[in-house]
Amino acid sequence: MGGRLLIETPNTDGWDRRLFAGGAWGGYYFPRHLNLYSFERLAELLHRVGLTVESQRNLPAPLIWIYSLQGAVQARFGWKSSLTKIFGVKNIPLIAAFAFLDIAAIAMRFKTSNQQAISRKV
Repeated sequence: MGGRLLIETPNTDGWDRRLFAGGAWGGYYFPRHLNLYSFERLAELLHRVGLTVESQRNLPAPLIWIYSLQGAVQARFGWKSSLTKIFGVKNIPLIAAFAFLDIAAIAMRFKTSNQQAISRKV
């Protein structure tokens, strides 16, 4: 009664998705993300199931950047390339750099590859 639903999911309108249009975009993270949404598509889905969207916002997506770069490097140089280790999830300075990049992008009103929607029952 009166609860809210919070969803975080990749955003297909993220500005970095265009950089990895060849298929390496980290938001495709299969099998975790079988359905992908833009802000508009997610709001439409929530409305269709009887929920009203209270807010939607962009969130930093540093791991999507990491997975995107890993995929691009692997496509170019192969799975066993030593470069894939540089773009790994254990590279904390690189993750921090991408988080800062996305925070700056959000401040400039760019859409990132991660979104949050908060909704409630109508």
